[in-house]
Amino acid sequence: MSRTVRREFRTFPSREAWLDARVDNIGASTLADYKINGEHAKPLPTGIPALESALTFGSDWEPYVAQLAAQRLGLTFAPKNTPIERLDDGQMAWHDDSFYTVLDGKVHASLDAAANIKGVTTILEIKTSSATRFEFVSQQLRLRYRAQAEMEALISGAEKYRIVFAHRPNGWQDMSADDISWQLADTLQVGEPHDVTMTMDDLKALYDDYMSTLADNTAQYSQLLDNILDWEEKA
Repeated sequence: MSRTVRREFRTFPSREAWLDARVDNIGASTLADYKINGEHAKPLPTGIPALESALTFGSDWEPYVAQLAAQRLGLTFAPKNTPIERLDDGQMAWHDDSFYTVLDGKVHASLDAAANIKGVTTILEIKTSSATRFEFVSQQLRLRYRAQAEMEALISGAEKYRIVFAHRPNGWQDMSADDISWQLADTLQVGEPHDVTMTMDDLKALYDDYMSTLADNTAQYSQLLDNILDWEEKA
């Protein structure tokens, strides 16, 4: 028998308020890392130039990548943080300082972008990397990204999910905005839509397992960080 899923969509007045609210629950990205790597999340270390460069670029340029994806898919933009269930056919909304929660607020999903594509609600997970194409990203990272996107679709109630990828150019800090824009457009990949096969029962089981083993965790930081830094060193 199907059960009604209780979802809540919350927006916040500032990045600080959004970050504070995330402390009280577990995010889809954290659970995806645990599902693929079997590791618990730890605060990322500071003072690593390659990591700081990747994070800064993503924050600054992923909204532009979403715009490129909207153009590729023939979508128009709705106001920021329009809930996915309120999007009209042919609309996309960028999400920022907001999230969906399920399981009585225990698990959240902070979307990048949500869309209604030919009547099908879809989340778009935006990824940039020093890898020149998505298929050149390590298999472990690709699995993690797909797991994250599927969980975010499930949590938000979307029917499908897509990975949107673009190459982060080497030495981007010394490039003009026009040159970066051209590189992103030239390397844009909009993945095919995928069905959400994970169920809310699956998500709850994963969450329960994560919490039950939390006290046993001794890792200093995730293997995912090693993979990210490995790519940056090769760039």
